[in-house]
Amino acid sequence: MTKINSQIQSYSEKLERDLSRVRQEIRNILKEALPESVFKSLPLSGKMLRVKLAIMIFRKFFEELKEEHVKSLVALELVHLASLLHDDVIDHSTLRRGKDTINVLFGETAAVAIGDIVLVLAFELVEEIGLEKLRKAFLKVIKMMSIGEMLEQFNKGKPISKETYFEIINGKSGSLFGLSTFIPSIFKGDHGEEFYEMGKRLGQYYQIADDVLDFEDPKKVGKSTMLDIKNGIISYPVILAFEKEPSLIEAYEKNEWKVVYNFILKNKILEQARHELKLMIFDFVKTYPWLKEYVMSVFRQYFK
Repeated sequence: MTKINSQIQSYSEKLERDLSRVRQEIRNILKEALPESVFKSLPLSGKMLRVKLAIMIFRKFFEELKEEHVKSLVALELVHLASLLHDDVIDHSTLRRGKDTINVLFGETAAVAIGDIVLVLAFELVEEIGLEKLRKAFLKVIKMMSIGEMLEQFNKGKPISKETYFEIINGKSGSLFGLSTFIPSIFKGDHGEEFYEMGKRLGQYYQIADDVLDFEDPKKVGKSTMLDIKNGIISYPVILAFEKEPSLIEAYEKNEWKVVYNFILKNKILEQARHELKLMIFDFVKTYPWLKEYVMSVFRQYFK
């Protein structure tokens, strides 16, 4: 084995070890806090993309992850989990990560309550760490996520602009990715604005990719699909369709979503969305080449 290959293997092993620490702590906390039937039904099989990204930045600053670092990452993933539980209620989703959603199994009221509990568990960890800047960062991001969701709901069935679309996804998706890249800089003592913006951009791309996946077979992606267009939520492909054929706006406002859907399929709008996403990702990798492997793994299906 060459020296470079040995270093790569060593780095990968450290990354997996750190992920395992975070994953096990999440399971321990949730298992203790929730009824067994709820714990076993939670969608805990995710890729932990935000945590993995944060670990990579932690490793730039620190030789090893300390206990408080791990706690912050557990809190980050718990906030993400809480947002998924709440999103599934809002969207009336029935499938998440290949499993029946909590709202299907236990009802929407219980699902909201469970999401609230998970969010409180996250903040208990943040309070234990005791860093005021970290606490404010978590509060700000959760506020941004909530505002993003509110804007999306207030604009249901309305032909929003690209500017408003990005305002929504910066809150719903970009802010949490931004937090994942911001957390390590807090422990290092930096202001971290550049790191936050880096994560926010990745969050934008991830949401655009998710918008495209919403047109896929639910069995293929492991969650309910076609929810946005049916529920009057503007996604990136829909915005591109409006730009190409403004007359579709009237059909959309009348909830004639199949007209918009058929136009998207017939006019290769999904292919256009994928192409534009590729260009965004290439530009990002040029700016942050040290994240190329991570980015390509996240968006691998767009580069086949």
